[in-house]
Amino acid sequence: MIATGRILAERDVELYRAAVRGRRDLTEFFRTELGWTLEVVESAELVRLHKRRTDVPADRGPWLRRDGRDAHLASKDVLVLVALVCEQLWRRPRMSLRELMQAIAQVCAAEAPTGQLPHFKIVASDGTGKKEARTSRINLVDALKLLENEGSISVDADLDRVIGEDESDLVVTASRERLAQKFSALSPALLGLEELLVARHADALSSSVLV
Repeated sequence: MIATGRILAERDVELYRAAVRGRRDLTEFFRTELGWTLEVVESAELVRLHKRRTDVPADRGPWLRRDGRDAHLASKDVLVLVALVCEQLWRRPRMSLRELMQAIAQVCAAEAPTGQLPHFKIVASDGTGKKEARTSRINLVDALKLLENEGSISVDADLDRVIGEDESDLVVTASRERLAQKFSALSPALLGLEELLVARHADALSSSVLV
């Protein structure tokens, strides 16, 4: 629980049931011993810890491992794609990978010129364009892996195969109950972060009133 921050019913039903039964004692333990908030969401069959703090460690964030290489922090572009994937799947909880890529490409095409979102190229004919399209595909697969690992989505085929096969497709299915648990803070646009010093951003995003 401390390592992953969550317990999912489908991965360990007995542990999940034990956590639900002992929620009062667990909540008190994490609150008094570590200052963390335990949340039990039975509608999403999820138990999770909120390890919020204002002095966020530099290495805090989702870690990725690919092709047997050492794990590394997810890039900014991957984290942006996580948010964009969640946005699309909130509207349509079941989409093919192709549909998801096209929807994200349309959103990015509208916002990328202003610098609000990264470029997301999925079709290209020249050498440079093909490299960009492959990078976009790899970043999207990484984003989907993060969401799959935390239990927010499931896929019906191997995600790694998608990287090497341009014509391959799969179906992504989201749990709306799990997606709803990701929205634990107001939109940064509503928080007025642009008016705050950078040093205060983490404090604003992790305010206890937003839990």
